[in-house]
Amino acid sequence: VGNISLLVTNMNIISTRHREKSNAMKETVRYLGLPNSIRDRIQAYYDYISTYSHPGPDGMQNLQELPAPLYRDICAHMHEKMIRQVPMFEMMERSFIFVLVSQLQPKIFMANEVIFRLGDVSKEMYFLTRGAVEVTDTKGSRVAILEDHSFFGEIALIANVRRTATVKTLLPSD
Repeated sequence: VGNISLLVTNMNIISTRHREKSNAMKETVRYLGLPNSIRDRIQAYYDYISTYSHPGPDGMQNLQELPAPLYRDICAHMHEKMIRQVPMFEMMERSFIFVLVSQLQPKIFMANEVIFRLGDVSKEMYFLTRGAVEVTDTKGSRVAILEDHSFFGEIALIANVRRTATVKTLLPSD
């Protein structure tokens, strides 16, 4: 019973934080006179993080306030298995993986958002924890659909070239 009440309390804290931020954002959007299409996208974002009790950027940033070794261990627990699926990282020493996971920056993309376009310049790759993205080629043809625990964008790191495809979310993804 105690564990369940603690779980409910924690979920209420997250929900309250999201609700407060959502209300503040609504006031900002109203003040700026943003169009309904942008208002709807903002609301969809808050609905997503509330529905899944996602800690959001604030919650993830709170982890960075922990002692560095503890933060590193949390990051390794969350991401090491997924990172080792990338061929160029699978045989790397654990110390390298620790450095890599502590540098990851959580991002949330809503459905139908372009993460990057063919020809973009970038030095990032992405690890998809949850969601689905569509990869399209130079002709706009679907090359792949990637889902939970996938990675993409590694070609920019390996070959130091512009993006070779466009990646767009099919579902809210983080």
